[in-house]
Amino acid sequence: MHYLPDTNDEESLQERYWPDSYKQVIREVVGGTAATRFKSSSLKSVYQCYYKDSFKDLEAFRMNLVNAAVIGAENGADEGFELVYSAFLKETSLPEVYPRTGTIWPFRISVKDRRRIHKAIVEDYLADDGFNYAYRDGYMKQFSLFSGFINAVAGLLVASAVEGINITLERHYEAFFHGFPLPVMRRNPKRLKTW
Repeated sequence: MHYLPDTNDEESLQERYWPDSYKQVIREVVGGTAATRFKSSSLKSVYQCYYKDSFKDLEAFRMNLVNAAVIGAENGADEGFELVYSAFLKETSLPEVYPRTGTIWPFRISVKDRRRIHKAIVEDYLADDGFNYAYRDGYMKQFSLFSGFINAVAGLLVASAVEGINITLERHYEAFFHGFPLPVMRRNPKRLKTW
């Protein structure tokens, strides 16, 4: 497999990014779920003990936690993408995802919301030339249909997004437990297509 799509059009000379409009759906789903699950009454004690000088009020502290969960989900999906992209480049099978056991503060996303995120990822990648090329060049034997390939990729990214949330919440829980400053959360930049 070599990943240099044969294009001569003017667009191929411009910077092009991997699709990631599905992240808006992740923001909506995870943000909404976290906002309803992270109750002010549950966070009040830890806020008053360790964080009242760092945040304007309890609501600002709660929303910081909601935003951290969202960023954790986005970054988790990015890590899933990196696994997929690495498999493309190494010409190996798509990786399998195993859910972590024993998470300290597990975050659950409903089946309906997982399907919504999955659908958004499929819609992004179904029309992408890079994924079409990768499928034709290396995954047609593993997946009889392109849609099966894209569904496998989407499933991996959804599982990685949930994993990203749980890792983020564990880091926050550890900070709560010890009274440490909260972890700094940053979104990853958009991914430039390099092939």
